[in-house]
Amino acid sequence: MFIKQASFTKLLKDAQIQEDKMNLLGQKQSWKTVTEKEVNLLLSKELNNPLIKSLDFQSFLNMLVKLALLLQSKKGRQANPKVALESLLHQHILPLLENIEESIKSQR
Repeated sequence: MFIKQASFTKLLKDAQIQEDKMNLLGQKQSWKTVTEKEVNLLLSKELNNPLIKSLDFQSFLNMLVKLALLLQSKKGRQANPKVALESLLHQHILPLLENIEESIKSQR
């Protein structure tokens, strides 16, 4: 076990990868985010068992690549796995890390 599906979904929402129904306020940004339905479909294909409720590290990495490719295709860009993953990490995941680091520094 590496990360529970609920925690993975929260990560996607915090990183603004998966649309958050509460934050959309009627504005559709489907080209910038993936929907809950899309994430659930990718998870079910990746895990191949509805009883499994957590991702191992390899499944986590596979999901990041799949989500990156999906986002690239929504933006009308050619799906290059390396470029798509780099974009996902730089635009969505790494800013979360910077926020965590700042929060830790301010607590000292």
